[in-house]
Amino acid sequence: MSTKSNLPEDAAAYTNRGYDKFTQGDYEGAITDCDRAIALKPADAAAYGSRARAKYKLSDYDGVVADATRAIALTPDFAVNYLYRGLAKYELEDYEGAMADFERAIALKPENAAAYGNRGRAKYKLGDYDGAVADATRAIALTPNFAVNYLYRGIAKSKLGDRAGAEADRNRAAELDPTLRVRWFGG
Repeated sequence: MSTKSNLPEDAAAYTNRGYDKFTQGDYEGAITDCDRAIALKPADAAAYGSRARAKYKLSDYDGVVADATRAIALTPDFAVNYLYRGLAKYELEDYEGAMADFERAIALKPENAAAYGNRGRAKYKLGDYDGAVADATRAIALTPNFAVNYLYRGIAKSKLGDRAGAEADRNRAAELDPTLRVRWFGG
């Protein structure tokens, strides 16, 4: 009779299993496996990064900032950790901190459409509507079928008094994602 358990014996196995659970939507399970990986290997940047992403899905934004910061300390050249830390800071209304993280993500990965789009949202919150339009435009160039970037560009154009441009972007956003019209434009 075997006494061997079905639990992984090394940190990488827990990290990998945690990632699999994350992709399946089991965010709590992903966090549990990443916790185990970190207990076995406290300098496991991938486990901290994966745990940060799972915490983001559960709206634990302070936890995201802490884990992404640890992952960045261990592997400072991985853009995704800056992206998620920026997303969490945005949700915590630290728009300047979010912008700094999105800028670092862009510096590391210049074709990162999500970083441009989210930096544009942070610029909008800080009143930089021209900057918001520029970043949304760059994000659209990189991912032309992502409706939310048109939506936010349209909102920023509206603030700048460009009603025709705002309406065109809103229409394109609703064309790409009809639920946007219902959610943000009243049907």
